[in-house]
Amino acid sequence: DVRSKVSESLARNESRYFAVVHFAAPLLEAAPGEIIRLEKVLLAGNTDFTIVGRPLIPRNNVFVTAMVVEKTLQHPALWYQFHRRRRHRAMRVFQDNSVTLRIVDVFVKDI
Repeated sequence: DVRSKVSESLARNESRYFAVVHFAAPLLEAAPGEIIRLEKVLLAGNTDFTIVGRPLIPRNNVFVTAMVVEKTLQHPALWYQFHRRRRHRAMRVFQDNSVTLRIVDVFVKDI
């Protein structure tokens, strides 16, 4: 019963899809303008249904296509340490990589 309603909603294709994606690895090889495929989807759906993975939805059922917009460094974060009477003073500046993605498509296959 639930599968038939989800199949009907996918066949109509009237509403926009959403997805929650697990994304933890740095994009070292991707350049701005490239299209990448995100396959670790935790949750996907539209206004009629929601598919929840345990913990992930299988790769052949749902994936997200995104375009790399830019790769830059984040704003500098300062770390300062000072010990009184020990002549110790340390300051370090950290900048992590930052990647901006534009979602092109959320593809949900008939389950």
